[in-house]
Order: sequence, then structure tokens, then C-alpha cells
Amino acid sequence: MRLSPAFTAYAEALWKARREALGGWGDVWEREIAAAGEDGALLRYILGALPLSDLGEYPASLFVGFARHARYVREAFPWCAALPEPLFLRGVLCPRINTEELADCRGLFCRELEPLVRGLALGEAILEVNRWCAQHVTYRSTDDRTSSPLAIYRRGWGRCGEESTFTVTALRSVGICARQVYAPWWSHCDDNHAWVEAWDGEAWRYLGACEPEPELDRGWFTGAAARAMLIHTRSFVGGLPAPAWLFPGVDPVDLDVRGGVAYEALTARYAPVQVCTVTTEPGARVVFSVMNMAGLRPIAHRTADGAGAARLRLGLGSVHVTAEGDGFFAEALWDTRAGAHLVLKEGAGPGAFTFTAPAPPERFPPALTPGQKAQRARVLEEAEEKRAAWQAAFAGPGKEAGGIYAQVAGQVTEKDRADGLDPQVVEDCGRALAWEGQFPEEVFLRDLLSPRIGLEPLRPWRGGALGVGDPGLLPAWIEAHFAPLRGYEALPQSPRSALKLRAVGESGRRVLFCALCRQMGVPARLSALDGEPEYWQDGGFRRAGGDLPASLRLRAPQGRGGLCGQDYTLSRWQEGEWKALSTGDVPGGGELVVPLPPGAYRLFTVVRLPNGSQLCRQVDLELAGGEGCEALLDFPRAAGAQLLQQLPLPPFSLGMPGGEAQASASVLAQAAYSLLCWLEPGREPTEHLLLELREAASGLSAQGEACALYLLTPEGKGGDPALGRLLGALPGARLWQGDFSELPGLSRQLFVDPERLPLVLLADAGGRGLYACSGYNVGLGALLLRLLQAAGEAGEEG
Repeated sequence: MRLSPAFTAYAEALWKARREALGGWGDVWEREIAAAGEDGALLRYILGALPLSDLGEYPASLFVGFARHARYVREAFPWCAALPEPLFLRGVLCPRINTEELADCRGLFCRELEPLVRGLALGEAILEVNRWCAQHVTYRSTDDRTSSPLAIYRRGWGRCGEESTFTVTALRSVGICARQVYAPWWSHCDDNHAWVEAWDGEAWRYLGACEPEPELDRGWFTGAAARAMLIHTRSFVGGLPAPAWLFPGVDPVDLDVRGGVAYEALTARYAPVQVCTVTTEPGARVVFSVMNMAGLRPIAHRTADGAGAARLRLGLGSVHVTAEGDGFFAEALWDTRAGAHLVLKEGAGPGAFTFTAPAPPERFPPALTPGQKAQRARVLEEAEEKRAAWQAAFAGPGKEAGGIYAQVAGQVTEKDRADGLDPQVVEDCGRALAWEGQFPEEVFLRDLLSPRIGLEPLRPWRGGALGVGDPGLLPAWIEAHFAPLRGYEALPQSPRSALKLRAVGESGRRVLFCALCRQMGVPARLSALDGEPEYWQDGGFRRAGGDLPASLRLRAPQGRGGLCGQDYTLSRWQEGEWKALSTGDVPGGGELVVPLPPGAYRLFTVVRLPNGSQLCRQVDLELAGGEGCEALLDFPRAAGAQLLQQLPLPPFSLGMPGGEAQASASVLAQAAYSLLCWLEPGREPTEHLLLELREAASGLSAQGEACALYLLTPEGKGGDPALGRLLGALPGARLWQGDFSELPGLSRQLFVDPERLPLVLLADAGGRGLYACSGYNVGLGALLLRLLQAAGEAGEEG
């Protein structure tokens, strides 16, 4: 395998910089590089490009294995041999995709996949790998820790960030250049999403991880991505400036390198964009955020150049911008549709505002042909059968396990147990038994015995002498004995890695504090409020940095509670960003008292509209030590017309009596408005909806021919008594039975949960969705009547 002189020089420079940071450990790694022989240059690149904490976390043999496997696939697969060197380095060689734990699995995956992809065209090979992934892993909502691809493979489930990590690893294992793509936060709905892009020899093509389709550039998230403000991918490049040759053809406007990671914006591949320029103070740190989960969530960072300009490509909608420099702070709400240039001067943001989501797409990919639909159904059915058999083979330890294992297993997450507890970690936890009985049982088990502190990899770290015995002195001791670890702060670091390197990042410092407390027999934990460390003293927990001398009393109006992270968020200004706190829910008519450190705070109350935009109110608070303050959760109110979307619907089919199918366009054209309800007869959410529709029957009947009501059930499920009662109250309603196979895709295009029935859709004759929801929501019947009234009024005004 030939390596360019530019690469070998860069790999040497990366390693030289990394070796200096390793101190005495550098000699150990030098011997590994020398032993790697012809793979030495690849190994230098890996060791220099990855975050430093990885070298304290994993054995040298793991990285040697990554280098050797990369050489193998470069020589064994024609599509890998044809890759330009930069794509090979970033999209095949690099062991890390995001924040996952690393594991030796590429050889295993390659042995399973190589017989399946040999002889295929590259595009078909990409699809085949994704089919294999679906046979082993499916989606399940879980915690934010990202398991290794090997652990995901064995347990058979993971969230989208884990599915995409697994799929990228599988593709790279057979030499296919691949990367994880992220919408860090959506604008039109809460949460985020990750998927995969793979290089087909000519261009990047996207696919849903573990969600096989008959062709590339197809996924349920296509419509959602078209509404994103920012979409990016990550490449790990180490501590040196990334050379231009490593990113050929990438516009510098789309590239942000910080903390050893290159963030390449890909938004223009999915959504309408424009180059946006913020003018502020030279050298200012500029943060771009969107409203998500009722708070400001950063999506991008830039540093203003010598002329005070910060540029990036953004979608067309609202973005919140802050700029902070030496004695300088400014912020503004910016609608990029109104202009591509923002002059950011000192001043605060608005008190009440609408955060506008980018518009939904006008076009969707062409519908699958009947043959493609049949093929897709066969593939999904086969994947489900194989996955069930696969998961049964890796059921994990049985419930009969007892002793210290049972104690430890009871204190970690389901994911930790499914991934398998390392016997060395369990044995290490046994050291805590020396203090059993000295604390309340729950405190002992959860905050002393347990190996889990945050999202860090589980490693044995207890034992060894400490130079301090008082938890109150630990922060200063850590400051004096551990160098600051600057890099990819999102990557969790275990206490063992910190102790080995004698270097720790900010989040790792909090975990290390708790670990050292537990090592000395003192229960410790991370605060649920803000993740700061707390330790047990005098019968209760106290903060490592001192008690919280201020407080905020949050009150909710009668009949309208506030869900933290959904209806409201309290944020604190910290490290140049508004960081959301987990304060807890506030009951309607009730209150919640939150102890807080002094500082600047911002309270957001939010109502998300069906079109994805948000009505927001902002209250700024300054809390000093010893002070108490009170704030009301004052929620914005939406006008009737604001509740209506104008969402172009993709084509879909509806099953009719007699087993026929009719195109959605012809069905919707028969009335001014159509109310379609996909039901799950016999299930409680559907029964509640049917009851509410019956209670709203007089109002629905008053619509006459202006609104057609369709009740849709799976084949053979139309005999529910509740359905009969509703049809008696609404004789004009039509009961149709048919195939629900298109429902997941339609649900996702409507930005509602495809896993929750019933699904309710209000559409107009022009094929636009006015409102959609999944699952049962109290008061839905009355809301539908209000929406129909608003739609009629809007139609009259139009």
C-alpha cells in the first residue's frame, strides 16, 4: 500500500505533538510503533488524530489492530484501493466515529460481510451491508451513553446514534468509506437524529442506519433533514491545524476545526441554505443555537476573524446568536430568511419572540414501485426474523447470578447489563463492601458500590494510595496533580484513563472527583441539576464547590403545569453558553423551589406550534448569594390559525372495502377537509380517541360534506364495539381496512412518532397536512373541532 509523502510527514508531526503530551508514556507507544513495521505510519496517524484520552482508555494492541485491518481492506477491496487518500484516512482508517467506546470488531464484521459483498457493485454492496446491519440491530430509545459497535451488535438494539455508529463501522470493516451524519438539534421538533453517508465511488449517498431501503438516498428523515438549520459530520484530526489536502473540495465556510475535531457542514446536501455572516468583535467566540426541548441548544461555533466576521452555511429559519469576547457580550435572534448578514452589537435578546422553523419541503422522493415495496417488505421481514434469533443467542447473564454481581448489576443501567459487566469491574466494586452498613442502603449501593458515575466507560479504578483523605480538599488536589485535557469534551473519560495519563478534561474532572471519593469510602454522585459533583457528609449530600446559597421559586398557573425540557427550561450562563438545568416538573397551580449557585439565569417558556415554529417567552434573572427569587411560568398562547400547518403530504395509498387501494390524492380531493384516523382497535389509546370522537360527534356532523371522516384499521380488525358505537353516532364516517405498511414512512414525514397509534391526520383537498398527532392526547376531540373551525375561517379569509 502506497502512502503519500504529505501523509507520512503529517502523521509524523501528529505523533510528535501527541508524544509530548504523553510524557513518560510516550516511550511505551514508541515501542509499539516500531513493532508495527510497515503499519507504523498508519498507527502514528491513529494515535495522533484520536483524542488523547483514548490512549489512556485502551490497550496499544487495539490501535495496532485498526491499522492492520485498514491495510488489509485497502489492498483486498477494489473500491477501497480506488479511494483518494483523504477519504481513506477519514472514512476507513479512523477507528472513532463519535463518542462510542472502541472495541476490536472490524475483523469480525469483515469475516461476516466479505462473502456477502464480494463481486457486488459498490452501491449494491452499501445496501447489502445495511441489510446485514438490520438483521442484527434495531432501534430502541435508551440513555445517551454510546456503546461500542461490538456491544451494539451483540445486544441487538440502540438509539439512532448507536445504530449509525454500528453501520459506519460495518461499512468501514469492508473498506467502504462511510461517515456518521448528525442534525445536532432539529428546529421543527424536539430532539435530534443521526444517519449514515457512504461514498459510492463518485459521490456521497445517504441511508438510514439499520433501516434498509431498495435504493440509496432514501430514508424516513428526508423531509426532516430538509428543515434543518445545520447538519454536519465529524472527523478526528488531532491537535495540529488540519491541512487543506485532508479535505479536498470542502469550502472553508463549511469547516470548523476545534478540540481536535473537524466539523464539516453538510446542510446544503439536504436543505435550502445560504452563507450567513455575523459581524462582531474580532476574536469573539460566536455560538449559534436553536430552540429545542424548550431551551437554547448549540448547533455550531465559530471564532470571528480579524475583521470581526464569522461565516457559515445555515438553513432558512431562526437561529439565536451570541458573541463573547474580552469584556464584550452580545446576542440576537436572527431569521436567516430575512437576510444573510447580521451585525451583532452589545445588547440582550428579546423578551418574547417566535422561533421560526424552516419551511417543510415541497417535494418528496418518488414513491417506491410495487416491486420495490414488495422487496422492502421481504427484506424487513427477513431482518426481523434473523434479529429475533440473534438477540436470543445473546441474552446476557441470567437472573440467577447473585453475590456481588447482583449488587452491582442492580445499580447500573439496562444497557450496562446488556453490554456485559467486566468481571474486573465487578471485583473492583467489591472493595466498597468495607463500608457497607455505614450509610443508608440506597446511598451505599448507588453512590459508593456502583461503578457507574456518568456516561464514562466502566473500568476498574479503585485501589492505590491517594495523597488526600478529605473530599473537601480533592478539587485543589486534582488541580495540582492533573494536567488539563483539552480536546473533544463530549467524549466521556473514565477515572482510570485520567489516573493513567494524569490529565483530565472538564467533564472527566467531575467523574474523577466522584471516583476518588468512592475510593476513600465516601459516597459521591453527579448532581441531577447540573452535573456538578456532590459528596456525602453529615447525613446528606453537599456540592464539591460549596453549598448553593441562592434559590428560585418557580410557580405554574392553575391548570397548566410545566414539564422541564418540554414546556420550560431554566438555563445558566456558563462557559460562553446558556446551559440548560434539569430543575424538574412544576405541577399546575403548584411551585418548585430550586437551590442554585449565584449567577445569570434565563427562564424560557415555550409553546410549539404544529408547523414546527415555537412561541417563546424569556425572563432573565440575576441571583446573588443568599438571595431568593420567584418566577411565574408564563406560557405564550397560540391563536387558532397558528395551530394549522401547511405540510405537503407525500403520496400514500388507502385500503378500501373489498381490498382495493386508492391513491391519497383522489381520496382527499373528495371533501374540503378529511380527518383520517389510523386505529389499533382494542388498545387503550385508540379506545380513548374513539370515545372523544363520539363526544365530538355533533360538532363533526355539523361540518356536513365539508369534512370526511375515515376510520382506518388493519385487515380483520374492524369489529371493535367502540367503533360500532362511533359509527352509530357518526353514520357518515367511513370504516376502511387495509395495509398499514406505509404508515411508518408517512408518520415520519408528518414529524410524529411512527411507533404510537392512533395516528390522526387532518388534511385539506389540496393534499396538505393541517395537523397530525400520534398516540392519544387528552382533549383531542375538542382540539380537532377547534382546528376545523380555524381552517374554515382561514379558508374564508383566503
